[in-house]
Amino acid sequence: TACEAQLEAAEALPQAYLRQVFESEEARKWERRRLEEILSLHDSGLWGYEDSQNGVPTIRSVNFGNDGHISIDNIVRIEPNIQNPDNKKLKKGDILLERSGGGPKQPVGRVVLFDLDGEFYFGNFISRLRCTNEIESQFLFYYLLFLHMKGVTLSFQDQTTGIRNLRFSEYLKVPILVPSLDIQKHIAAELKEKMANAEKLKATIEKQLEAIKALPQAILRKAFSGEL
Repeated sequence: TACEAQLEAAEALPQAYLRQVFESEEARKWERRRLEEILSLHDSGLWGYEDSQNGVPTIRSVNFGNDGHISIDNIVRIEPNIQNPDNKKLKKGDILLERSGGGPKQPVGRVVLFDLDGEFYFGNFISRLRCTNEIESQFLFYYLLFLHMKGVTLSFQDQTTGIRNLRFSEYLKVPILVPSLDIQKHIAAELKEKMANAEKLKATIEKQLEAIKALPQAILRKAFSGEL
């Protein structure tokens, strides 16, 4: 029970770190600009069919983690059916927004930061956000993650047959806190370190919990084999 309580506390750390920054007294003094004003690019991804031989590795919403990480364990390869598919090739620092998906208990609007090595593309139900030079992409990613965790994206959603869709044109008008570029970089680096430590802590507690849950079976095996 104590271990489960520790895990719950560890899972709450990322949101606490984000609130500590973006709900601070200092943050109230920062300039506010609409999201569309600080982007150099926003577009949707590839249409196509799965093709393990000729397709390109494509990130979809199933590759999104709720914590902002990308998982490529079940990455698919898609044969694009659009002209100039290289225009949909991702660059490090691109922010990917889940525009359609979710479910009854999973709001759409999750974001991940693309920071992988190698060549990757993104699917059609995702929007790519690329920042202007005056914006640190990791800072913007953390702010959009904060807004999603806070439930802000719920007000921009339509739901049909269990699938949620984000009203993207409205989302682009979301006010974004924009401090100086130096402050953005400092905050991004600080949050990155804190988030990594929280992830390590969570993984450690999860291993402890697995070991605890395995104890009764191990004890019973020893009891009935005469080892106790």
